[in-house]
Amino acid sequence: MPITISTGGMMFAGEDGTALFQAVALRSALKLHKAGIKINRRTRTKDLFQIASSITGRVYRARAFDEAMADLTAWIEQAKAQTVITQE
Repeated sequence: MPITISTGGMMFAGEDGTALFQAVALRSALKLHKAGIKINRRTRTKDLFQIASSITGRVYRARAFDEAMADLTAWIEQAKAQTVITQE
């Protein structure tokens, strides 16, 4: 999974890149939701935990924000370690 960084921004390529971007965005959404800020009207806490479960393979109970964020951080770091990062 290549990641390309240039002056214009960062590009995550391929299915693995999309999964990495989704995990990073989900971790941010969980952090906002924990603080009481909804990311949109429709997304529920249960939805966020279901997506986190599909990425990490663990099941999360309600209000397990810190656990889900920690697991996502570990998953993200593991994915980044397996990634080729190119500077342009």
